[in-house]
Amino acid sequence: MSQTIINQSIAGFARGYEAARRVNALPPQSEQFPELSQQLLAPLSEQLQQWHQGMMNLIQDKGIELAQRIKQSDALALSLEDAEFVKELSFDWLMAAYLAEEDKDEDFFDSPEFEQIEARYENRGTELMNLMVYLDECRENDIHPSYHDFVHEFLITDDEDVHEDISLYEDFLGLEEVLEAPFEAFLPKLVQLSEQSALGSFLPVLASYFKNPLKGDKTLVSAILAGLKNPVEAGILGALLAASPVKI
Repeated sequence: MSQTIINQSIAGFARGYEAARRVNALPPQSEQFPELSQQLLAPLSEQLQQWHQGMMNLIQDKGIELAQRIKQSDALALSLEDAEFVKELSFDWLMAAYLAEEDKDEDFFDSPEFEQIEARYENRGTELMNLMVYLDECRENDIHPSYHDFVHEFLITDDEDVHEDISLYEDFLGLEEVLEAPFEAFLPKLVQLSEQSALGSFLPVLASYFKNPLKGDKTLVSAILAGLKNPVEAGILGALLAASPVKI
Protein backbone atom coordinates (compact mmCIF):
# COMPACT_ATOMS: atom_id res chain seq x y z
CA MET A 1 0.00 0.00 0.00
CA SER A 2 1.34 3.42 -0.91
CA GLN A 3 2.32 5.94 1.76
CA THR A 4 0.22 8.50 -0.10
CA ILE A 5 -3.07 6.71 0.50
CA ILE A 6 -2.27 6.32 4.20
CA ASN A 7 -1.38 10.00 4.62
CA GLN A 8 -4.46 11.13 2.70
CA SER A 9 -6.68 8.86 4.75
CA ILE A 10 -5.43 10.23 8.08
CA ALA A 11 -5.83 13.84 6.89
CA GLY A 12 -9.31 13.08 5.59
CA PHE A 13 -10.33 11.55 8.90
CA ALA A 14 -9.30 14.69 10.79
CA ARG A 15 -11.21 16.86 8.33
CA GLY A 16 -14.42 14.82 8.50
CA TYR A 17 -14.22 14.48 12.28
CA GLU A 18 -13.81 18.23 12.74
CA ALA A 19 -16.60 19.02 10.27
CA ALA A 20 -19.11 16.85 12.16
CA ARG A 21 -18.11 18.40 15.48
CA ARG A 22 -18.61 21.89 14.15
CA VAL A 23 -21.93 21.06 12.50
CA ASN A 24 -23.20 19.45 15.70
CA ALA A 25 -22.49 22.74 17.48
CA LEU A 26 -24.55 24.81 15.00
CA PRO A 27 -28.18 25.77 15.64
CA PRO A 28 -30.50 23.45 13.64
CA GLN A 29 -31.59 26.24 11.31
CA SER A 30 -27.96 26.83 10.37
CA GLU A 31 -27.49 23.39 8.82
CA GLN A 32 -27.35 24.51 5.24
CA PHE A 33 -25.02 23.27 2.53
CA PRO A 34 -23.11 26.55 1.86
CA GLU A 35 -22.44 27.21 5.54
CA LEU A 36 -21.34 23.64 6.16
CA SER A 37 -18.98 23.82 3.19
CA GLN A 38 -17.35 26.83 4.83
CA GLN A 39 -16.95 24.80 8.03
CA LEU A 40 -15.08 22.13 6.08
CA LEU A 41 -12.65 24.67 4.69
CA ALA A 42 -11.83 26.12 8.10
CA PRO A 43 -8.49 25.13 9.70
CA LEU A 44 -8.49 22.20 12.10
CA SER A 45 -8.81 22.90 15.81
CA GLU A 46 -5.60 22.82 17.83
CA GLN A 47 -6.69 19.48 19.28
CA LEU A 48 -7.12 17.89 15.84
CA GLN A 49 -3.93 19.48 14.54
CA GLN A 50 -1.96 17.92 17.40
CA TRP A 51 -3.55 14.52 16.83
CA HIS A 52 -2.95 14.66 13.09
CA GLN A 53 0.67 15.77 13.44
CA GLY A 54 1.29 13.12 16.09
CA MET A 55 -0.07 10.38 13.84
CA MET A 56 1.97 11.58 10.87
CA ASN A 57 5.13 11.55 12.99
CA LEU A 58 4.45 7.97 14.07
CA ILE A 59 3.68 6.88 10.52
CA GLN A 60 6.87 8.37 9.14
CA ASP A 61 9.34 7.50 11.90
CA LYS A 62 10.60 4.02 11.00
CA GLY A 63 13.11 4.18 13.83
CA ILE A 64 10.41 3.52 16.42
CA GLU A 65 9.43 -0.11 16.99
CA LEU A 66 5.91 -1.04 15.97
CA ALA A 67 4.78 -1.83 19.53
CA GLN A 68 5.97 1.58 20.72
CA ARG A 69 4.24 3.33 17.82
CA ILE A 70 0.97 1.61 18.69
CA LYS A 71 1.34 2.52 22.36
CA GLN A 72 1.92 6.17 21.47
CA SER A 73 -0.98 6.28 19.00
CA ASP A 74 -3.29 4.82 21.66
CA ALA A 75 -2.26 7.68 23.95
CA LEU A 76 -2.88 10.23 21.20
CA ALA A 77 -6.41 8.94 20.68
CA LEU A 78 -7.37 9.75 24.27
CA SER A 79 -7.74 13.42 23.30
CA LEU A 80 -10.64 12.62 20.93
CA GLU A 81 -14.25 11.56 21.37
CA ASP A 82 -14.83 7.79 21.00
CA ALA A 83 -11.17 7.28 21.89
CA GLU A 84 -11.42 3.48 21.85
CA PHE A 85 -12.70 3.51 18.26
CA VAL A 86 -10.02 5.99 17.21
CA LYS A 87 -7.37 3.72 18.75
CA GLU A 88 -8.42 0.88 16.45
CA LEU A 89 -8.50 3.11 13.36
CA SER A 90 -5.05 4.41 14.26
CA PHE A 91 -3.85 0.82 14.56
CA ASP A 92 -4.98 0.20 10.97
CA TRP A 93 -3.01 3.19 9.69
CA LEU A 94 0.10 2.20 11.64
CA MET A 95 -0.07 -1.42 10.51
CA ALA A 96 -0.62 -0.39 6.89
CA ALA A 97 2.42 1.90 7.08
CA TYR A 98 4.51 -0.78 8.78
CA LEU A 99 3.68 -3.37 6.14
CA ALA A 100 4.32 -0.87 3.35
CA GLU A 101 7.88 -0.19 4.44
CA GLU A 102 10.47 -1.04 1.80
CA ASP A 103 12.04 -3.93 3.67
CA LYS A 104 8.74 -5.84 3.99
CA ASP A 105 8.63 -8.20 0.98
CA GLU A 106 6.20 -11.08 0.40
CA ASP A 107 8.38 -13.52 2.37
CA PHE A 108 7.88 -11.38 5.47
CA PHE A 109 4.26 -12.54 5.73
CA ASP A 110 5.48 -16.11 6.24
CA SER A 111 8.09 -15.17 8.80
CA PRO A 112 8.01 -15.91 12.56
CA GLU A 113 8.13 -12.15 13.17
CA PHE A 114 4.87 -11.59 11.32
CA GLU A 115 3.25 -14.57 13.04
CA GLN A 116 4.14 -13.00 16.39
CA ILE A 117 2.62 -9.68 15.29
CA GLU A 118 -0.58 -11.41 14.18
CA ALA A 119 -0.86 -13.29 17.47
CA ARG A 120 -0.19 -10.20 19.57
CA TYR A 121 -2.62 -7.94 17.75
CA GLU A 122 -5.26 -10.37 16.47
CA ASN A 123 -8.03 -8.43 18.21
CA ARG A 124 -6.91 -4.99 17.06
CA GLY A 125 -8.03 -2.96 14.07
CA THR A 126 -11.17 -2.37 12.03
CA GLU A 127 -12.50 -2.80 8.50
CA LEU A 128 -10.66 0.38 7.54
CA MET A 129 -7.61 -1.69 6.63
CA ASN A 130 -9.57 -3.75 4.08
CA LEU A 131 -11.13 -0.62 2.63
CA MET A 132 -7.74 1.03 2.20
CA VAL A 133 -6.50 -2.13 0.46
CA TYR A 134 -9.45 -1.87 -1.92
CA LEU A 135 -8.82 1.80 -2.67
CA ASP A 136 -5.12 1.09 -3.17
CA GLU A 137 -6.01 -1.60 -5.72
CA CYS A 138 -8.31 0.85 -7.48
CA ARG A 139 -5.45 3.34 -7.64
CA GLU A 140 -2.98 0.79 -8.97
CA ASN A 141 -5.38 -0.51 -11.63
CA ASP A 142 -6.89 2.86 -12.61
CA ILE A 143 -10.38 1.78 -11.49
CA HIS A 144 -13.09 4.10 -10.23
CA PRO A 145 -14.37 2.73 -6.92
CA SER A 146 -18.02 1.74 -7.02
CA TYR A 147 -20.50 -0.37 -5.06
CA HIS A 148 -20.62 -3.00 -7.81
CA ASP A 149 -16.84 -3.23 -8.15
CA PHE A 150 -16.31 -3.39 -4.38
CA VAL A 151 -18.87 -6.15 -3.86
CA HIS A 152 -18.28 -8.28 -6.95
CA GLU A 153 -14.58 -7.74 -7.60
CA PHE A 154 -13.22 -7.33 -4.07
CA LEU A 155 -15.58 -8.95 -1.56
CA ILE A 156 -16.84 -11.73 -3.85
CA THR A 157 -14.66 -12.50 -6.85
CA ASP A 158 -16.36 -15.70 -8.00
CA ASP A 159 -18.32 -18.65 -6.61
CA GLU A 160 -15.20 -20.26 -5.15
CA ASP A 161 -13.44 -17.20 -3.80
CA VAL A 162 -15.31 -15.27 -1.12
CA HIS A 163 -13.81 -12.63 1.14
CA GLU A 164 -13.17 -14.30 4.49
CA ASP A 165 -15.13 -11.61 6.34
CA ILE A 166 -18.11 -11.56 3.96
CA SER A 167 -20.52 -12.30 6.82
CA LEU A 168 -19.69 -8.88 8.25
CA TYR A 169 -21.14 -7.28 5.14
CA GLU A 170 -24.52 -9.01 5.20
CA ASP A 171 -26.42 -5.76 5.89
CA PHE A 172 -24.45 -3.95 3.17
CA LEU A 173 -25.04 -6.46 0.40
CA GLY A 174 -28.11 -5.67 -1.64
CA LEU A 175 -27.97 -1.90 -1.07
CA GLU A 176 -27.02 -0.99 -4.64
CA GLU A 177 -30.53 0.13 -5.64
CA VAL A 178 -31.07 1.79 -2.26
CA LEU A 179 -28.07 4.03 -2.88
CA GLU A 180 -29.76 5.49 -5.94
CA ALA A 181 -32.09 7.39 -3.60
CA PRO A 182 -31.16 10.70 -1.92
CA PHE A 183 -29.07 10.50 1.26
CA GLU A 184 -32.06 11.57 3.34
CA ALA A 185 -34.07 8.55 2.16
CA PHE A 186 -31.72 5.84 3.41
CA LEU A 187 -28.99 7.18 5.69
CA PRO A 188 -31.04 7.77 8.88
CA LYS A 189 -32.32 4.18 8.70
CA LEU A 190 -28.82 2.79 8.23
CA VAL A 191 -27.47 4.87 11.13
CA GLN A 192 -30.14 3.30 13.31
CA LEU A 193 -29.51 -0.20 11.91
CA SER A 194 -25.78 0.11 12.53
CA GLU A 195 -26.36 -0.39 16.26
CA GLN A 196 -27.32 -4.02 15.58
CA SER A 197 -25.22 -4.62 12.45
CA ALA A 198 -22.02 -6.67 12.41
CA LEU A 199 -20.49 -3.80 10.41
CA GLY A 200 -21.44 -1.31 13.10
CA SER A 201 -20.52 2.26 12.20
CA PHE A 202 -19.08 1.13 8.89
CA LEU A 203 -22.58 0.40 7.54
CA PRO A 204 -23.75 4.02 7.15
CA VAL A 205 -20.21 5.11 6.30
CA LEU A 206 -19.89 2.64 3.42
CA ALA A 207 -23.37 3.48 2.15
CA SER A 208 -22.45 7.18 2.19
CA TYR A 209 -19.14 6.56 0.47
CA PHE A 210 -20.45 4.38 -2.34
CA LYS A 211 -23.37 6.73 -2.93
CA ASN A 212 -20.89 9.23 -4.44
CA PRO A 213 -17.33 7.92 -3.97
CA LEU A 214 -15.66 10.50 -6.22
CA LYS A 215 -17.35 13.74 -5.13
CA GLY A 216 -15.25 14.47 -2.07
CA ASP A 217 -16.58 17.33 0.04
CA LYS A 218 -20.01 17.20 -1.59
CA THR A 219 -20.48 13.61 -0.42
CA LEU A 220 -19.17 14.39 3.06
CA VAL A 221 -21.39 17.44 3.46
CA SER A 222 -24.49 15.64 2.16
CA ALA A 223 -23.94 12.67 4.47
CA ILE A 224 -23.45 14.81 7.58
CA LEU A 225 -26.57 16.83 6.81
CA ALA A 226 -28.56 13.64 6.24
CA GLY A 227 -27.63 12.13 9.62
CA LEU A 228 -23.99 11.04 9.76
CA LYS A 229 -23.39 13.28 12.77
CA ASN A 230 -21.07 11.05 14.81
CA PRO A 231 -17.59 12.65 14.46
CA VAL A 232 -15.77 9.33 14.14
CA GLU A 233 -18.18 8.06 11.47
CA ALA A 234 -17.87 11.33 9.55
CA GLY A 235 -14.11 11.02 10.01
CA ILE A 236 -14.02 7.54 8.48
CA LEU A 237 -16.06 8.79 5.52
CA GLY A 238 -13.63 11.69 5.16
CA ALA A 239 -10.74 9.21 5.25
CA LEU A 240 -12.21 7.10 2.44
CA LEU A 241 -13.08 10.10 0.29
CA ALA A 242 -9.60 11.59 0.73
CA ALA A 243 -8.01 8.29 -0.27
CA SER A 244 -10.17 7.82 -3.38
CA PRO A 245 -7.97 7.54 -6.48
CA VAL A 246 -9.96 10.08 -8.51
CA LYS A 247 -12.06 13.01 -7.33
CA ILE A 248 -14.45 15.17 -9.35
